[in-house]
Amino acid sequence: MKLLTDKLIVCLLCFICFAASSDITQLSVISLLCAVIVSCAASMATSFKSKKTGMIVFGAVHIFYLALCFRFPLFTWLIPLLIYDFIKTPFAPACIPYAAAFITASETYSVRDIFLWMLIVFTAAYLRYGTRKETELEDALIETRDMITEKNLALGARNKALEENQEYEVKLATLKERNRIAGDIHDNVGHMLSRTILQTGALLVLEKDETKHEALESINSSLNQAMTSIRQSVHDLHNDSIDLSSAVFEAVSALPSGINRSIECDKIETMPQNIKFCFISVIKEAISNIIRHSNADHVTVILREHPAFYQLLIRDNGSISANSSDTGMGLVNMRSRIESLGGSFTSDNEDGYKIFISIPKKGE
Repeated sequence: MKLLTDKLIVCLLCFICFAASSDITQLSVISLLCAVIVSCAASMATSFKSKKTGMIVFGAVHIFYLALCFRFPLFTWLIPLLIYDFIKTPFAPACIPYAAAFITASETYSVRDIFLWMLIVFTAAYLRYGTRKETELEDALIETRDMITEKNLALGARNKALEENQEYEVKLATLKERNRIAGDIHDNVGHMLSRTILQTGALLVLEKDETKHEALESINSSLNQAMTSIRQSVHDLHNDSIDLSSAVFEAVSALPSGINRSIECDKIETMPQNIKFCFISVIKEAISNIIRHSNADHVTVILREHPAFYQLLIRDNGSISANSSDTGMGLVNMRSRIESLGGSFTSDNEDGYKIFISIPKKGE
C-alpha cells in the first residue's frame, strides 16, 4: 500500500509539472497511461514465481517505454515514476539509459523544466528509500515478534513438561513411600502381632482359671481383629502404591535390548485395582511369551482410557509366536481374567501377533 501511495505522488508531481510547462494533448495523456502500465507491469514482474520470467517481463516493458522516450521526448516527463522502480534494486543501473533519454530530449526543455524534472527524481528516490527502510523495519519487527512468540510457545511447552514431570516424580516418590510404609508395617508390626497372638493362644491352652481364660480370649480376639485390620490396610496401601504407567514401562523393559519397543500409556488416576492388576498381569504374560518364543524385533503396547471403557493393545511383528493358538494356557488365563471383569479379549496373527482387550467401566 505504501508503494502504491508513493507512486501515485510521483505520478501526480510529474503530470502537474508537465501540465505547467506545456499544453495537455492526446499524446501527453497516452504517455501518462503508458508510464502507469509499465510501472504496474514491472511491479507485478517482481512477484513472479519464476525469477527468470520476471526479469524478462521487467526488462521488456522498460525497453518498450525507453524506446518511446527516444521516439517521443514528451514521454521523458514520466521517467521519475519508472526510476522509482529501480532504486534499491539489482536493476538500479537501468536508470542510466533513462537518464540518457532525458538528456537527449532536454534540448526541447527549459532550464526550469530540467530543474523540476531533477527535483521529482530526487523526490522519488527519497520516497523509495524511506519506504524501503520502513518495509525492512516492519519485516524485522514481524520476524522478531514471530521469533519471540515461537520461543514463548517452546518455553511454555517446556515448562508444562517440567511441571508434569515434577508432578509425576512427586507422585512416584509418594507411592514408593507408601510401599515402604506398607512393608515396614508388615515386617514389624505384623510380625509382633503374630507373635503376640501365638503367645496368647499358648496361654489359653495352659490357663485353667476360668476368669483369666475369658480375659485371655478377649485379648486374643482383639489381637486377631487388629491383625485383620492391619493386613487389610497394608494390602490397600500396597495396591495404591502401584503406579500403572511405571508398571507398564517396567514390564516392557524386560524385553531384550535388540527388540525395539513403543509404549503409549494414558495417565489413568482412578482405574480400579482389579482391572489395574489384570492389565499388568496380561502385559507381563504377553512380554514373557514374546521373549521366550517370538522372533519379533518390534513390540507395541498401547493402554488407553475412554469415557466408557479401557483398552489395551499388545502387538509384535514376529512371524513365530507362542500365542499363535487360542488354546494355549497363557491365552486361556488371559481370556479368563478379562471375561471375569466383563471385558472382551481378541487376538490374531496377521502381520505379526496382536492382543486386543477392552474392559467396560460399568464392570468396575
